[in-house]
Amino acid sequence: MHILRLKISTLFFKLQPSYTTIAMLHNRKLSLGHRPYLLILLLPFLAFSMMMCKKDKETEPFAKALYFNKKSESAHFIFYYDDGLDVSKASSIEAALEASYDSIINHLKPGAMPKIKIAIWSDKDQFEKDMGGWAPGAAGYIFSKEEVRLLYTGAPGMLRGAVHEFTHAVTLYISESFANNPRWFWESVAQYECGEKTDLKKLSYIVNGEYPTLDELSKEQGSVQRIYPLGYCISEFIISRWSYNGLRILIINNGNIKASFGIEQQDFEIQWHRFIEENYLK
Repeated sequence: MHILRLKISTLFFKLQPSYTTIAMLHNRKLSLGHRPYLLILLLPFLAFSMMMCKKDKETEPFAKALYFNKKSESAHFIFYYDDGLDVSKASSIEAALEASYDSIINHLKPGAMPKIKIAIWSDKDQFEKDMGGWAPGAAGYIFSKEEVRLLYTGAPGMLRGAVHEFTHAVTLYISESFANNPRWFWESVAQYECGEKTDLKKLSYIVNGEYPTLDELSKEQGSVQRIYPLGYCISEFIISRWSYNGLRILIINNGNIKASFGIEQQDFEIQWHRFIEENYLK
């Protein structure tokens, strides 16, 4: 699971005094002589709101990781990790991310990027508590385009999962509204760039020609989420048909196939099915 969490409710609460004041003043019948004083009355509230917004932006997203005692830095990442994580284990994630960095950047061309913050927890219970129980069992989250949070599991797919989450961050530099919008393509790009390729001959529904629609892949939740085994081949098809530039254009357009390629989604799905049959099922 890969959730982009936004602190909208907190921000709205801190902005509310300004909005309330504006509404109250707007509804009163004031003479022309009173109107020049409106700006003077509002300035303190607006200034306070702007300061609170700035404070939230600077401290809220990565607040937890600032309490970690261990920190390291590589060419493109800044790592924060807790006391329970051995440095050598953290370095394995660092190596995996640096090894994939150039290819992902060259493929997606996001433009200038800062060093991405990577926070790593070693305790599963503490990790899920700090994540607020958003998606129990998930080992990786992206909280903003500058921040990834991971649980060190030691599982075979852990390093690939770290690259998956980093790819999510990169795509947000192409389209800030891309997170799970649409979900099928959000996960597809990350699955492709982290190299999570599935043998589709082992999927009975594919072998039997029971292809899910893209809309169905976006809606699936819980234990059945077919976008993960199918995600790689969707982006693979797009690249083979429209190149990496086509993949990037589709990210810019948030998965709008018609706007990106000039064809209907149903036609796209038919061509994708044909690609699978010719490249995976023969």
